[in-house]
Amino acid sequence: MGCQTATHFFMPIPMCGRISITDPGEAMAEFFRLDREPKLTPRYNVPPTSKIGVVIADGGNRRLAACRWGLIPSWAKEPEKLPLMFNARQETIFEKASFSESILHRRCLIPANSFFEWQVYDKKQRQPYVIQPTGMPLFGFAGVWDSWSSHTGETVYSTAIITTAASPSIEPLHHRMPVILQKEDYEQWLNPLSSRADLQQLLASPVMDFGSLPVSSLVNSLANRGPETVQAIDLNSSDSSIYQKRLL
Repeated sequence: MGCQTATHFFMPIPMCGRISITDPGEAMAEFFRLDREPKLTPRYNVPPTSKIGVVIADGGNRRLAACRWGLIPSWAKEPEKLPLMFNARQETIFEKASFSESILHRRCLIPANSFFEWQVYDKKQRQPYVIQPTGMPLFGFAGVWDSWSSHTGETVYSTAIITTAASPSIEPLHHRMPVILQKEDYEQWLNPLSSRADLQQLLASPVMDFGSLPVSSLVNSLANRGPETVQAIDLNSSDSSIYQKRLL
């Protein structure tokens, strides 16, 4: 089983199931204090099973490593039979076998510029929104990672985004949201010596404000990977293909 990217044109989207990573490597290196500048291209509609960059502590430095989005526990015998674990619940992460070792020993930051959520009106109507924490055009999700080795010696590095109960500004869209850490907490989150109590306190992050803008249904299809997926639409317009402004 390798690091394969989803290629089908539509997939159901649970929370948190799409992100955008659009900042250049220079901005990423400066913001996350990486030991070297990564070569990056903008990615506007990134689904689970894609390779994404995660920030990990490497000795006294931080570096950006490539991981499959969708954690495969190191102990998995038949990972293809496991559910796709691209989210980990903050409330159970220390107890759940798939994540209990990773939260204590293999934590990471997952850089992003925005994420998507779908407001459900009924079984046939869902309106996508692009979301960003207020005043944070670049930020880091709290994440965990693991490595899995096949019987042929192939090693897959994988990651999951930690989620928690939604802030009031997100709750109309979804009852869950990803945990987004404050920049001043990155050091403690990545520190291998941080205690369980320290980590629990970081995960119980203060309520954050978010900005959200409606976007077109183009984001529903993985065939659409360009900037048009983060462009806002006027929900009052009869032509929902008219893009008026952008969050990013």
